[in-house]
Amino acid sequence: MHNIIKIFFFTYLSFFTFLHAVELDSSFSKNLISSKDMLTYIDKDSSKSLDFILKNQDSIFLHVNKSVFTYTTDTIWTKLTLNNTSKNELNVYLMNDFVALDKVDIYLVKDKKVYKKFFFGDTREVSNIEILNRFANINLDVYPQKSIDIFIKYTSTTPINTSLKVFSKSFYNDFILKDFSIWGFFVGISLALVLYNLMIYFSLKEKAFLFYVLHALSNMYNTLTSSGHVHSLLSPILSNEFLNITYKITPSLAIIFMSLFIISLFDLKRKILWLYYLNIGV
Repeated sequence: MHNIIKIFFFTYLSFFTFLHAVELDSSFSKNLISSKDMLTYIDKDSSKSLDFILKNQDSIFLHVNKSVFTYTTDTIWTKLTLNNTSKNELNVYLMNDFVALDKVDIYLVKDKKVYKKFFFGDTREVSNIEILNRFANINLDVYPQKSIDIFIKYTSTTPINTSLKVFSKSFYNDFILKDFSIWGFFVGISLALVLYNLMIYFSLKEKAFLFYVLHALSNMYNTLTSSGHVHSLLSPILSNEFLNITYKITPSLAIIFMSLFIISLFDLKRKILWLYYLNIGV
């Protein structure tokens, strides 16, 4: 009976270890790495070191049927393997859609030894050539008939999303172009609203439209800093600390300015008693 249990346990671990391998060939464009493709370890007391993880990876990692951990204070470790099944070297991009977290550590491992490591998150300084905050973006080469183990450590007090994407170089370049186009569209709308409402202000001399201008500028700034690609272009101009704080507060400022615009335009402060007592400066 004891041997049967050992055989079952070994088969169980082997099966789930196989699950976390993602096969790549020269024709791939995009692979979504979901919870089905990776193994997860939840460090309840956030005390485990990387050495412990590497030494015990065969026994501690299990399949967890979810990729979103809501408002957890645990440290989440994930493990996956990229296998290059083609005869050519593959240049790939590993991307986490949203990692505006406290800390995200990514380790590339061969033969249970770390050969590259990356650190992302709002509290970290990141090189200007890397995409900041909203995306963890890693470019790596996978040699023919070789594999790379990837360990990711998520430490945050906000919701954690462990879903990843692997892009080919051509698909990634298309993705960047589309991302710039989308954000550029929103920035263009914000600029048009700024100019239009400035014209209205100069025509009517109504200060309410200045609040709308400030609202549009707040939205435009938040749009710029919400895109990891645009953020990486702004980071040499503005300090990382300033960018990390301001993109979080601009949505609130936009709401305040819009409220001031509505209150001023319709003279609601004199018509609604609680707005009069609130007295937010109009």
